[in-house]
Amino acid sequence: PACVLMPCRFFVSWSGVLTLAYTGFPPALERLKRDLSDAIPTLPKENPGSKWPKTSLGCIRDGQRLTPEHLEVLRKICSQHSEALSSSSISDAPILVDKMSVVLYEARCLEQHRRLSTHTVPLAGPADMSPPSDAELASVGCVMAEMDSPNYWFHASKDGGREGHYRNGCLGLTLVHDLAAFAPKTGGGSHAGAATATAIRAFRMDVAAELPGVYTWFDDSSLHVTVRALMG
Repeated sequence: PACVLMPCRFFVSWSGVLTLAYTGFPPALERLKRDLSDAIPTLPKENPGSKWPKTSLGCIRDGQRLTPEHLEVLRKICSQHSEALSSSSISDAPILVDKMSVVLYEARCLEQHRRLSTHTVPLAGPADMSPPSDAELASVGCVMAEMDSPNYWFHASKDGGREGHYRNGCLGLTLVHDLAAFAPKTGGGSHAGAATATAIRAFRMDVAAELPGVYTWFDDSSLHVTVRALMG
């Protein structure tokens, strides 16, 4: 069935990738992931990056490296904008997951011009509003706690995850939910998740102002939540 994702925190992932993390996969998506693995035993082992729900927003430009000073700046920006997430209308307006897309891509960024095929399947409604399980909440909480470690710069500055990793040629197949708030508008009205879209844009503007030239941002229309890699 359709379900919801709740944004919880802006986060610096390994290799400096900037993300919006969600509180956890809701039960409906946990079941979907489990059913896929059971039904297709030849699926590749799940990547660590899809074991917790997030939207990757941008990455470090090729030739740049995150310094300890950069990380401190990012920690402050993430903290400020994460507080805004919990105090704004976003806390009352979760992301509606009412469709899933199987995407055949030629670059990991999933930008529209690098998608070879997108097959979208609507999910039955009404939406299951169940929150993530305690295990999911704890799993995401452990990941989020990493950024507060005094030694986190070692992970945040790792090689890999640069612009070339996301935009150079790489064939793969993945199951995602595209963020409706960034989809091309086809009619009147507002998209689900519009408040989250506003928060993402504000976050990117502050990062760009404080660390000019360090980050490149993924196209709005490519922003998604990966549920499970299927190939590649």
